[in-house]
Amino acid sequence: MGRTSPGGSFISLAAEQRTRFVVCHAERLVQMRGLLHREPSGRAGDCLFFPLSDAEDGLLAGINHQRLLDRFHLVQESDPGLREQLLSGFFDGIAAEYQQLIHPQQNLANIQALVDWLLQDSQAGAGPLIDLGCGTGTSREIIERTGRTVIGVESSPQMRALAESAGMRVIEPRGVSTLPRAAGAFASYVLHLDPTPRELPALLGRLRDGASFVANLHKGQGLAELEDYVERIGARLEHGPNHPQHGRYVKVDA
Repeated sequence: MGRTSPGGSFISLAAEQRTRFVVCHAERLVQMRGLLHREPSGRAGDCLFFPLSDAEDGLLAGINHQRLLDRFHLVQESDPGLREQLLSGFFDGIAAEYQQLIHPQQNLANIQALVDWLLQDSQAGAGPLIDLGCGTGTSREIIERTGRTVIGVESSPQMRALAESAGMRVIEPRGVSTLPRAAGAFASYVLHLDPTPRELPALLGRLRDGASFVANLHKGQGLAELEDYVERIGARLEHGPNHPQHGRYVKVDA
């Protein structure tokens, strides 16, 4: 159980009852230490976790940050490499409590909508589907009900381990170019965090003729950056519907 914030984000009981954090890349240690006047209470990879009290919200007024799962204020990185490291560490750090922080039914509904759209328009025929940013492997049962297999792509080692324990085949992003030819790919609740995934060109190159990549951008976040990125890699972007909970749907073709 939980509630929905005015901005449309799900807030679980775990999120409401536990400490909030400012989350940043390790390269910002000195900056955040000076701002918050404390040391981080945790670290996962290149990601630092600084506890934050309600009275300190104003300290973040001048910091470009994104609020995730209501508990985490993720300090944004414009450099793609730093952003990848930050997100990988962040999801490693919350992997053990991830299922208690999310709204499973909302995630499942979004995956179902993406897969329905993907297969409805696909002319690619047989082949697996690729789940970019598969997390704990939530999509596996949905995909298998369509009679297809799914291969996950995940940068967080802890998330990969959870997905594999759930029965999903998972690879690291650097292995995308070795994937079998696929009938389509999708990303659920991923691109609003990283609208310029480095592996997207290689992923599009592994799709069969007539296959597409579809995704949602929660609250439309990252859409302009994604549009610019798709143009730069020579692909085509199509706008889909704008869902009140899941955000803007998009389709990308090579």
